[in-house]
Amino acid sequence: MVIIQWIIWGAFLFVAVGFLFNLRQEAKRNQRIHIVMVAQAVLYFLFSILFFIFPWNKFHLIWIFPTIMMGSQILFIIFRFPVIGTLLRVIFVTFGEAMLVGVGGTIQGVPYGK
Repeated sequence: MVIIQWIIWGAFLFVAVGFLFNLRQEAKRNQRIHIVMVAQAVLYFLFSILFFIFPWNKFHLIWIFPTIMMGSQILFIIFRFPVIGTLLRVIFVTFGEAMLVGVGGTIQGVPYGK
């Protein structure tokens, strides 16, 4: 069972790295990156790191995967609220710019700017 859990974690990490490479490729082609894609990439990396550090059952990543997909869409709505939206917007844009270091790129879909 432990081996299967680590295989699931590896697949989850593979998706996270895939999102990162996809964002960087789009930035190299001078396409705009939507904030939802940045949020998905950040959340995939965050959960990959958390499940690596803590001894949680990695089978939970199976339901976390679609939750991140839907949750990032909901985050786009939350970005419009004054206090929490501004905080989340700054966090995701900062991490997004860090992921795009060296290739440039513009993050679009940020309500009310930074």
